[in-house]
Amino acid sequence: MKKWILALAVVALASFGASAQTVSLSYDDGNNGFRLLTEKPHEVKLNLITSTVMLHPEVAYDYTINTDLSVGGRVSFNIKNDNDQADETLGNFQISPYVRWHFYKNTSGNALRGFYVEGNMAYTNYTYVSNRTLNVNDPEHIMTTEKSKANQFGLGVGAGYRWITKGAWSFELGSVVGRNLLNNDAPNVYWNTIFSIGKRF
Repeated sequence: MKKWILALAVVALASFGASAQTVSLSYDDGNNGFRLLTEKPHEVKLNLITSTVMLHPEVAYDYTINTDLSVGGRVSFNIKNDNDQADETLGNFQISPYVRWHFYKNTSGNALRGFYVEGNMAYTNYTYVSNRTLNVNDPEHIMTTEKSKANQFGLGVGAGYRWITKGAWSFELGSVVGRNLLNNDAPNVYWNTIFSIGKRF
């Protein structure tokens, strides 16, 4: 447990230190697409899949450190009816900071597109269902269903593809998968599908 706490502290400190750095000026002055990354380093995004299909709104923030690296985080929460079980992979609430490495290339119209890979962490609050047997020695024993809550912490990876228009809009398609580490009763794996639209400023 101490090792995981230490690892979390190291990653958090590294992310804080990276975000405190000035934006890199390593781009080509004649490349307006790359200039947009550094002149408008902030980005907010909405995941359309989880927000509309899964009734689990997810918003994200991304900060560009330089043209190759960014840090950010996702926050999502369940808005289903209380009688409906929240999605097992997303839980009731999740917050997931990440670090990304980008492989952009310039396209026509000074837009950008390219692959990215990421390392992430996730804190998730789950509601899980367990079955319990009452009066085990009775031939007519009764089965009951109980709902319990659990908190999980996990580490994961992700990958995807991004487009950034010259109007500072972004579109993103990707996926995330990770391993939960703390509570054996809650789901052991978390994953997410990303199809988002964002705006840089």
